[in-house]
Amino acid sequence: MTNAQKWVAAFLFLFVALFALSKVTKNGGDEYNDLEYIMNNSSNEEIDAPTLISNLGCAKCHGENLDGTSKGPNLRGVGENWTRNDLINYFRNPSSYGKGTRFDEYRKIYPIEMRSFNSVELKSLGKIADYILKLK
Repeated sequence: MTNAQKWVAAFLFLFVALFALSKVTKNGGDEYNDLEYIMNNSSNEEIDAPTLISNLGCAKCHGENLDGTSKGPNLRGVGENWTRNDLINYFRNPSSYGKGTRFDEYRKIYPIEMRSFNSVELKSLGKIADYILKLK
């Protein structure tokens, strides 16, 4: 075996070892990945909007009754400013809606930016949008 072959073999071994180590020690940085995988790969027909909202952790920022907390605004009455399609698009990519005085004010009050739900099934996001738009 030549020196070059030894170096390539050592590099490949190191790469495989580091890859395996990363899988074993994975911290689970995004706590919702497993939940979203399950939700996207199971039948959501029987899952209602409050359950989806709970499963996705919306209450952590918006409160148990979606009345708002110091981390996220009240979601009641959002129909005054949002359509169903706008809400769904916002859920999928919140950072694309960061323009305007209303969002500037929200950023001052709520320093945590809303996370993206682009990996959640569109039908589920539609259920959530319909539910939130009915909140008064």
